Amino acid sequence: MLAAASERLYAAGADLVIDTVADLVPALEAEAARRAA
Repeated sequence: MLAAASERLYAAGADLVIDTVADLVPALEAEAARRAA
């Protein structure tokens, strides 16, 4: 039971990280383009 809860928590954490990175990528790309200009 604890393992299943831990697995769900890990999956939720992974989803959060993926969403956060997906949100950050456009900002990072814009900053890189600004610095390269």
